[in-house]
Amino acid sequence: MHSIVASPHYHGRIKPLRSIRRYLSLVPKIPLDWHLSYRDDFRFMTICYLALGSNIHPQANLQQAIDQLASLPNFQLETISPCYETEPWGVTDQAAFLNLVLQGYWQGNVYTLLQAVQCIEATLNRVRVVKNGPRTIDVDILLFGDEQHRSAQLTIPHPGLFERDFMLLPLLDISPNEIDPVRGMPLRYYQQNLTYRCIRQQLKEHRPG
Repeated sequence: MHSIVASPHYHGRIKPLRSIRRYLSLVPKIPLDWHLSYRDDFRFMTICYLALGSNIHPQANLQQAIDQLASLPNFQLETISPCYETEPWGVTDQAAFLNLVLQGYWQGNVYTLLQAVQCIEATLNRVRVVKNGPRTIDVDILLFGDEQHRSAQLTIPHPGLFERDFMLLPLLDISPNEIDPVRGMPLRYYQQNLTYRCIRQQLKEHRPG
């Protein structure tokens, strides 16, 4: 979290206020588009990587998820990886998935981001009847800056990042020098020891329409 910084245009102490009018004259004028400039200032935001996957109308649902993420006032979408067709993981008797990773910046903590992506999943009718079963959309937070979290709600870095090719390889496509915040090693070093190799093929890049 970042505290509000005092205006650089004011120096010295404020004298006792004698009227509301005098007080208002001392308040800095804030531009109407302050929220836009704040959103675009990455100093106040945390870089993050999100993994998206779907095997129910996957192209449409991935596009809708990307569009909804991009429209969030706290989120700045930066880069989208190529899209991969992958074998189902966990439950194999289901349709193939489309997976990708996107990079963005989030204004807020990781739990507010989690809440936002869960709302998007709900909007796109994500249901959890069968674990690792078919789904309209799955949005996982892979990395959130260099932060580490382990709670009932989430684990950051996402454990699957070090095990599943459909999480690690798309991330490396857009950020090949990204570092594991736990061990301090480049993530590309984990490519050789992945447990689950589910990628069938890389498709053309999936970009917001």
